[in-house]
Amino acid sequence: MPKSAEDRLYLVTAFGLPQFEAAYDALHGMGFYNLSPEQMKEVQSPDAGELLRRDGSNIASVVARITDDEPKLKDRIKEYLAAIVLDITDIERVQLGHKETLQFRNM
Repeated sequence: MPKSAEDRLYLVTAFGLPQFEAAYDALHGMGFYNLSPEQMKEVQSPDAGELLRRDGSNIASVVARITDDEPKLKDRIKEYLAAIVLDITDIERVQLGHKETLQFRNM
């Protein structure tokens, strides 16, 4: 086994070993979020919506991309929302000039 640096996780050192490759690949591809409801509810500047920003401040663009590219995923998201807030039946991006926001629909 390779020697580990004192200031790093051992996985960084061992990632080249075959028995650690799958774990390293899985961890390397993870995203971590600190969602900010204040940022998420602000009117937002549109972007490609490919990846949710750490604070969620491009949620409207992400919802728009999912709506266009992955309708089954959007249906699953709506199911989760309905389980949390019983009256919600849909979520969509709404454009407001050069900005955008989310609109929630209920029964």
